[in-house]
Amino acid sequence: MNFRTSAIFLSSALLLVGCAHHHVVETMPSEGDTTEAKVDIGSKDVNVGDKLDVFKRVCTRRTRLGTPGSTPHCQEVRVGEAQVTKLLDENHSIVKPEGELKLEKSMSIKRK
Repeated sequence: MNFRTSAIFLSSALLLVGCAHHHVVETMPSEGDTTEAKVDIGSKDVNVGDKLDVFKRVCTRRTRLGTPGSTPHCQEVRVGEAQVTKLLDENHSIVKPEGELKLEKSMSIKRK
């Protein structure tokens, strides 16, 4: 295995490990309603009352000296907390954001 193949394999493995605990916001109860959302984390991982961190993907473009064009650089930024209000099954629950946070389908959640 050459260096490039090793680097690609390691990067892929780290990406899978890094994303293993992030769960997506699946649906909003109704259009424009940001007070609760269904998420893909359930009774196997959380209980009613648990607090979860909420993340939003933020991407910027970076230009490297000596190379044409720019490359995207994305990271998950913590934007607030949500609380589990109802367990639907072992894989899904309803969460309610805390404070002024407005949930969006593009956000993800993670257990604390």
